[in-house]
Amino acid sequence: MLECETYRHSGHYVGDPERYREQAELDAWRARDPLVRLREHLSATGQLPERLDAIEQEIRATMHETAERAARGTPAEPALLLEDVYA
Repeated sequence: MLECETYRHSGHYVGDPERYREQAELDAWRARDPLVRLREHLSATGQLPERLDAIEQEIRATMHETAERAARGTPAEPALLLEDVYA
């Protein structure tokens, strides 16, 4: 069994003032971020930091292309609004 804890680094929405948590809590979780820690470890040991940069750029490009394609697409039919929504 594997248990993984996650933490949302940003608010619930753009512009969320996040008054419900303290800066110290955010800082503590950011210090534990596994992606940041992996990058630091690989950089410190001289292992593939350039490859991580390339992967990150590829991911960002894919996300950008996907967002543009979605913006150009046609909106879903209103009848589909409640499809696959369960109470």
